[in-house]
Amino acid sequence: PGQAPVASVTVSLVSQSINVGATTNASAIEYDANGASLSGRSISWSSSNTSIATIATSGLVTGVAQGSVTISGTSEGKVGFATLAVVSPVSATWSGVISTSLQSLSVTLVENSGVVNGTGLLSFSPSPLALTVTGTYTAPALTLTMTSGLHPAIQLTGTISGKVLTATLTGSGFTGDAVVLTRP
Repeated sequence: PGQAPVASVTVSLVSQSINVGATTNASAIEYDANGASLSGRSISWSSSNTSIATIATSGLVTGVAQGSVTISGTSEGKVGFATLAVVSPVSATWSGVISTSLQSLSVTLVENSGVVNGTGLLSFSPSPLALTVTGTYTAPALTLTMTSGLHPAIQLTGTISGKVLTATLTGSGFTGDAVVLTRP
């Protein structure tokens, strides 16, 4: 008897949300008309938008830019789909304590195509200092300028690894002070 034809394909992703520059793996299971899984069938992969995520013949998916994309697996003309969200590792609220002054710093950032904007709050005596934040992100490096209108600008220079931003602060009384900020 010949092999049963593929009647349906189910595609799954190890992670449904990845950072820009990160990877996840796609896998597919082919089924016959009776719902039994089939083995040894070839699968061809595609991305609905390669400017957001690409997929290799091996099923390795790489996040390219922020957005949502459909990953498709095709076997014997049958197609399965999975949706992937590609997010910026920068766009979040980051908070931590400056090691030298023990002041707390919180910044809420939105990154789009390497341009970062947001707001911040620095615990400052006698009252917290509201900050306007602008900067650039080129993975993994983040450079921010934080201004309040009252004090000289504060420069933050650091790198992001996962949910941790390790940085130094200069300007407005800071002289390379270390700060580690984390995101949820």
